[in-house]
Amino acid sequence: LQLSATAEGDLALALAPLLTELERMTRHGFTARELELASAAVKQDWVRASDVRGKLRPYALRLGQDFVTGRATLSLEQEAALHVRLLAGITLDEARQHARAWAREAARHLVVVGRDSAQLPTEATLRELAVRVKDAPVSAHEDAPDTALMAVPPVAGAIASRARLDAVDTRVWMLSNGARVVFKPLPANGTLAFLATSAGGYARERGRDLINARLADAVLPQLGLGTHDAVTTQRMLSEAGV
Repeated sequence: LQLSATAEGDLALALAPLLTELERMTRHGFTARELELASAAVKQDWVRASDVRGKLRPYALRLGQDFVTGRATLSLEQEAALHVRLLAGITLDEARQHARAWAREAARHLVVVGRDSAQLPTEATLRELAVRVKDAPVSAHEDAPDTALMAVPPVAGAIASRARLDAVDTRVWMLSNGARVVFKPLPANGTLAFLATSAGGYARERGRDLINARLADAVLPQLGLGTHDAVTTQRMLSEAGV
């Protein structure tokens, strides 16, 4: 795991919560709900990976490697089915034991990198922080109650005009908020792909505003939605298959 901080004082703010969560996992393990959600997310990833559409090139490369090395070759569907079957057999106790083995204190390395070594925390400071977290009381994780992703759904707009381009089987809708939607059906059951653009984009920004614009795409997914933090938002979207 990698953390970033701008000053020595910020490092403790960033590192202490991470060490606390590792300590919580070591002492109390995971809950059944956490294992259920993690398993569902991994299962969805493998089910999606079994769709060969758009992935023929890497799949062909893998088949070539398997042929050269003499390894057994499974189809993407077979491999996904195998992972899903094995995933269902993982118990909560096995997950806890593996987590404790992974988070062994003897295998932990705290590495601090910076441009000015004089401004970096000392080894004694890091050790003191780790000891302080280890000696602090840490309660078991409590599953948050189920809530709605949005307390109040947004007011729906309307389609102001419709057009159809039969030559490429495409629909064009103008929405009441001024957005234009170009929709083309593709042979992918249960899948919707979105791409949104706005005139100008980065080209309209200069200096600090340009840096902020470029960073916005990376920052926004870390903020969550509404009153939910990023972890809760991801869990709720994962449960919905989004």
